[in-house]
Amino acid sequence: MKREFFRKIASTAICLTAIAVLTTSCSKDDDEAANHKLKFQLTGNYTGNLKATLTYGDQQNADAETEDVSKLPWTKEVDVKGPYAMGIGVMTWDKSGKKGEKVNIKLYVDGVEVKSTSATADADGDVMSNIIQYTGGN
Repeated sequence: MKREFFRKIASTAICLTAIAVLTTSCSKDDDEAANHKLKFQLTGNYTGNLKATLTYGDQQNADAETEDVSKLPWTKEVDVKGPYAMGIGVMTWDKSGKKGEKVNIKLYVDGVEVKSTSATADADGDVMSNIIQYTGGN
């Protein structure tokens, strides 16, 4: 029950942080805005089930979603127009991994890696990553 409470708190914090980032930046007229391909990538040797909370958007319309990830590597790509923001946090709470297993988390924009972090499973086999975020575009 305690883990479920912390999972909900962490998911909410990820979403709220990303929405704040998306709504505080300036935007350019849509006719002048460039298209960008945002890519979220998870790799590593983690064998358990993961929940990836993603946020992305064009700083006018933020999307947040949770993806169930049962196997690594995992990738998701989205297209946005104009200034953008993106973020990801990864966690699990079902003890499905093994102590010491690792998840590598990377963000790409237009094929270029812009941010990364990693997380290692604790003694219970659970993972909770740092939230990483990136904004840019024109």
